Amino acid sequence: MEGGILKIQQVVERYKIFKVPTICVTGGKGGTGKSTVAVNLAAYFSKIGMKPLLLDCDVSAPNAAIILGAELLGKEEVSAFIPLINEDACIKCGICAEVCRSHAILSVKGKLPIFFPDLCDNCRACFFACPVGAIEEGKNAIGWTYEGNTHGVDVVSGELKHGVREGALVVDAVKRRALMKISSKEYDVVIVDTAPGAHCDVLRAIVGCDLALCETEPTPFGAHDLELILRLTKIIGLKSHIVLNRSNITEDYRRISELSEEYSSEILSKIPLDDVIVNSYIEGIPAVYSDSESEGVKALNSLGKKVLEVLGL
Repeated sequence: MEGGILKIQQVVERYKIFKVPTICVTGGKGGTGKSTVAVNLAAYFSKIGMKPLLLDCDVSAPNAAIILGAELLGKEEVSAFIPLINEDACIKCGICAEVCRSHAILSVKGKLPIFFPDLCDNCRACFFACPVGAIEEGKNAIGWTYEGNTHGVDVVSGELKHGVREGALVVDAVKRRALMKISSKEYDVVIVDTAPGAHCDVLRAIVGCDLALCETEPTPFGAHDLELILRLTKIIGLKSHIVLNRSNITEDYRRISELSEEYSSEILSKIPLDDVIVNSYIEGIPAVYSDSESEGVKALNSLGKKVLEVLGL
């Protein structure tokens, strides 16, 4: 087991593609305010004179640019492999169907294979397995990436095409586009906004980061899903802290506190429900730019300071 964990951590190290401190804002449960926190962190860093780069890797429902009030431009297509079957070369052996883990290829003895594009997960197994090279490489658009800038924050965002199931390749495209920006421009910090859950899209987004802010709320569902993301960050050796949003809806934090102790993950911030934050969301202006002394705004500013301390910046 220890050897397996070590191998995972070695792989993770190879994914540290950004040569600047990188924070991901993640969490198992949807609707906990991850994008709001990610945007306000980026805005806070900009406000104090740093140069942040914000990545929206929640490609199924990207909204960081909306919250930030940034116009997204520079649309670039993201494409994925799909098999093109050369009927003249095919020997009807059925190997392509045997190796297709998503059952996107149906083979009937003595007949040409039938391809179901909606089931394809773009793995290329059929392409490599075909003994006669009858499967050629085709491309299918699965999403897009964009760029934007406002409030001193640069944004790279991804969007998954409607009907496409897997967004990991679009997440990868967002990170590659960000890497190109980093290679041509100096940044002090990268903030990654992830999708909810603990699935492949989330793993692709958080792998290689230096710090995970695992956001949750003080509810049974919040605690349950928080544990999932804490388990994932532990497996890949990613340092994590907890951000407790809507902290004033209850005074019972027992389960969150237990998870904090069990996974050695400090509760770094408690952000209460706050009308100022809600209104800033609607207006597309980060709450940390507000002159308000509301408890929510103070909590967001304090979180920014604590994150810098954790990163040693």
